[in-house]
Amino acid sequence: MTVLIKDTRATVADLRFDSYALHLFNIQSLPQGTLFSAEISRKDTKAFVHGLTSALEGELTTDGGAKTQISLAGTSSAVDALNAYAASNDLALPPPFTPNRPAKDELAADMQALTFMKSAHPAAVDEIASCARTSTVRLPKPISPNDMKQAFLACSEAREAFRMLCAEGMPNSACLGAASAVFLGFSGG
Repeated sequence: MTVLIKDTRATVADLRFDSYALHLFNIQSLPQGTLFSAEISRKDTKAFVHGLTSALEGELTTDGGAKTQISLAGTSSAVDALNAYAASNDLALPPPFTPNRPAKDELAADMQALTFMKSAHPAAVDEIASCARTSTVRLPKPISPNDMKQAFLACSEAREAFRMLCAEGMPNSACLGAASAVFLGFSGG
């Protein structure tokens, strides 16, 4: 989760809604504000989504205890839209989203797709790897989530070509996972 706080002096931030609290880490100062980020673990996803969709508003606390109320209206609709997109594109999401296979089955399917691609279409694997290296080589380390997102988007064409070739013999969700694994394996992130 990434949040832009429109205060260039902000150094700490906490987000609370319902009974859920999340500490956000300062990752980058920008001219328009400060970028904060937090990872929500797989085991905390259910509590996070429940809190996000059941509360009417959240509270963001920054430096010195400054508090800002944030409307959470529409979060249930956003989660419903995410579920619909995942279902129509054969994407597996962690609970409490759409029902999915256990994580180990998902990883095994991704690795099967990657093995298939390495033998059937090695040039497609090399194309993603080359794009990942090229798009991240000059980025400051550690690579920020925003920079990684931009690099990932820069390789969209190579990932889509990979997915299309892979989908000839493997499930779409496994092909997407395998393409992402190749990208992340060579991005230095």
